Amino acid sequence: MRVHVLGVGPIGSLLAFHLRRSLPITIPISLIVKTKARARDLRANGGIAIETGGMAVTQKGFDIEVFEPLEEVVFDMVYNKGGEMRLPSTKPFVPKRSGELDGTMNMEEINKPIESLIICAKAQHTLGIFKHMRRRLTPDSTVVLLQNGMGVYEQLVHNFYRNSLERPHFVIATTSHAARAKTQGSMFHTIHVGQGDLGFGIIPDPRSERDFERSKNDTTKPLLDRELSLDDIGVKGKSDRYSSLRATIAILNSPKALRPIWLPIADLQIRVKRKLVVNSIINPLTALLSTSNGMLFGHESARYITASVCDEAAAIFAKECSSTGHPTNLMADSAAAIETDVGEAPKGLCSSELQSEVMRVASRTALNYSSMLVDTWKGRETEIEFLNGYLRRLGKFYGVPTPYNNSLYNLMRLREAIVPTVRL
Repeated sequence: MRVHVLGVGPIGSLLAFHLRRSLPITIPISLIVKTKARARDLRANGGIAIETGGMAVTQKGFDIEVFEPLEEVVFDMVYNKGGEMRLPSTKPFVPKRSGELDGTMNMEEINKPIESLIICAKAQHTLGIFKHMRRRLTPDSTVVLLQNGMGVYEQLVHNFYRNSLERPHFVIATTSHAARAKTQGSMFHTIHVGQGDLGFGIIPDPRSERDFERSKNDTTKPLLDRELSLDDIGVKGKSDRYSSLRATIAILNSPKALRPIWLPIADLQIRVKRKLVVNSIINPLTALLSTSNGMLFGHESARYITASVCDEAAAIFAKECSSTGHPTNLMADSAAAIETDVGEAPKGLCSSELQSEVMRVASRTALNYSSMLVDTWKGRETEIEFLNGYLRRLGKFYGVPTPYNNSLYNLMRLREAIVPTVRL
């Protein structure tokens, strides 16, 4: 099975690097990059370089594909490299893609259905990416979403997969590893600045044919013997619609240097929500104030804002856990909802625990500049819609006021609308 990694930024590079080091060469890995120029840069770099503690190691052995939106292909069909309109010709125009750039893949390979797609692109870009990648995905494919924020899965189901029979398998992933590009121009040289882990969980089978957590919930076994099992997904070596899912989970479990953890979806949701709150505080504040993560919390005003946002989030999560309903504006249908037991909110989602997590992450990544700050510097759209935007929509559905989240959301929307100025 071939693995495709789309979004080769710092986290995508870190994951691809360790996947290639841990998997046999018989499992090919394709990196899907945005432009031909980036494909050439990757080739010139000799692979992906990861720097830890001042020591850089370059990993080779990747195939390259170029993600070209349809409008770019059409432009190339009409205009030449100099921007001049092409003369009429009886010879059909064939857009150059990764085979010509990398020298290892051909057009037949590039047009094959994707079995395992790991998306590390930012949340705000995923919907647009799917419009072009969907033709290569089948109900037997597996899609891993490894990105900040929440609401991407629901958005994809709502826009593309309301019919559960057409829906590929989905895996939600989150990581506490911290990484950044070495310099602004070093796309494929990443510094691993903070150790963490890689957590992931499988969205329940929309067809209800398999219980992926059956062994974990097997009450006939002693509690300590209950654990998730690949055999609950499918039989090893057997080819069926669950084959890519089983293989993808095994692949995600392979890079031990990243400390992978396969979790029940309810436990994974707690991790994702905690990270959502952390990013909903650190990211917009650093972007609005143009500062590093560690410079925020020396002042009581930042601590006050943190406590207020955490109070709002904790109230939302508590209401969510005590409710049997799901937000129709966030969830496409009942099959798209990630069901959890109704009851009290887990301790990890109470306000004091969330505040402690924010402070812990800010301290651990004190020298980092958030991705949202970098996006504002470059005049790009940010992921605010999937952070504070998600919390405010969830709060509206459950009737929980979110004035502090609303303020951060609207300030960031205003910041995005302002033309970036020269940094001093």
